[in-house]
This record gives sequence, C-alpha cells and structure tokens, in this order.
Amino acid sequence: MQIARLQNEKSIAEVVTKVYNLQPTDPKVATASQALLAANPQLKNLAQLPAGTPVVIPEVTGVNATTSSATNPLLTVWMSVLDKLVDSATSAANAQVTGVAAKPTKPDAQRAKALTALKDDIAQFKKLH
Repeated sequence: MQIARLQNEKSIAEVVTKVYNLQPTDPKVATASQALLAANPQLKNLAQLPAGTPVVIPEVTGVNATTSSATNPLLTVWMSVLDKLVDSATSAANAQVTGVAAKPTKPDAQRAKALTALKDDIAQFKKLH
C-alpha cells in the first residue's frame, strides 16, 4: 500500500494524473479515478480536504504510482503526529497567555521563540524524512 498527500488539487483527475503520472487525456485516468475514489471515499468532498491529507493509492492494472508522490505510510503517521504536536504546543502556550491556564512563567518573546524553534525543528525533520 502506498500513501500520498493532497497538495491543493482541485479535482480527482488532477490527483490521479499526479500520483499515477498520467496525461489528462489518457483513457486510464477514468479507471484510476474510480479506484482512487473506491479506496478514499472522502475524496468526494475534495474541496473540503486540507493540503496534506493522506490518500491511499490503490494498485491499478497497467498503471504505476509515481514514487515521488507516494510515501511510506508509517512516515505519514509520524508527520501527522508532529503536526498535532505543534498545534498542541501552540494551544498550550496561547492558553497560558490568555489566562486559561496557569500564569506563564516566561515572557511572551521567549514563548514565541520556543514555538518558532519547535516549528523549525519539525520542518527540518520533515525535509530530511
């Protein structure tokens, strides 16, 4: 099984041409589109899905997924965990600043610097993996 991430594609055909490296006029686009939708029913609402949404790339007879668009499923899970970590850290820091949590122990500049460092480290990790 291969996984790819959406990158603001506007149609199923656009996703198919990207992940299977097909020309838009290739007759295999229709078959690959049906297979992709069967494996990923959430793609029926493609406009509502954010960039980075993982998509299962099914095997289609006579068509191969491009290795540049497919990723390791385990790596996809880790990238999602890291994205959630950044969101959680940001939410926690914002809660302290707004007084929802205990009083912040660090000045706001230090909080911003720490969040930026965390985001930069995670971005660097993603580039390397």
